[in-house]
Amino acid sequence: MDKKKSFRLTKGLAFTFFDGDVEIEAWFSNLTGKEEVYVNGELRCSKRSFSVTTSTNDFNVNGNKYSVSMNLDDFWKSKFYCTLNKNGKLFQRKQMVFTRKVSFLITLISILSGLVSVCLLWKFHASFDVCLAGFIGGSIVGFLLAFRYVKPVVEDVPLA
Repeated sequence: MDKKKSFRLTKGLAFTFFDGDVEIEAWFSNLTGKEEVYVNGELRCSKRSFSVTTSTNDFNVNGNKYSVSMNLDDFWKSKFYCTLNKNGKLFQRKQMVFTRKVSFLITLISILSGLVSVCLLWKFHASFDVCLAGFIGGSIVGFLLAFRYVKPVVEDVPLA
């Protein structure tokens, strides 16, 4: 599981919960829809889900029934919630969010990368269509590069 511990756009999201001496780690891939739940480092369940907003995985540990659900609350703010239920009751909840500062940085890097692409293409007398494609391509590359180095914040959500 160590290869997937950190967040990256290409590596997915990981949330870790503790229930006494039991460590539960839920991992979700943004790109492939693959979901895995590890208990004390051992794979307990794995599946693919192509739901855009929510997904649930059920498993048993030491006679207790657990379920881990992943919810996308706000696509534009990339706000993800991961909830751990134990024996049908809410046990813990965590959220992963990008701060405004980080979101601004990702947007800025994407736009600057697109503009650099346009400037280079314009210098070589490329047509408008080619420059537009260069801006879009450069922006996507900038977005992916920004995600490689930018990390979200994972916080516990108080239970009501």
